[in-house]
Amino acid sequence: MDKLPVKSFLGIFDELYTGQHGDESWVIDRGGYGFLDAINSLTAEEASTAMHKGGSTIAGHSEHLRWSLAYARTYISGGQPDTDGQKAGL
Repeated sequence: MDKLPVKSFLGIFDELYTGQHGDESWVIDRGGYGFLDAINSLTAEEASTAMHKGGSTIAGHSEHLRWSLAYARTYISGGQPDTDGQKAGL
């Protein structure tokens, strides 16, 4: 199997979560500004406050990302991930 697609995916994934590194970029045009930088700049209150009535929160979206990464990790490791998003609070 060609390793280029996997390496490219991991590069994009890393940039989205941790921000741009060096001069090359897939989607982020300056250092930092990845997902982790964005959520670390918020207070718990800000992350837990919906932008509009009935809307989602950044904390909720962050939990969804955490759950999906745990799901993928379990699956890739040969395990059987729990597919019940309701139990996960999603």
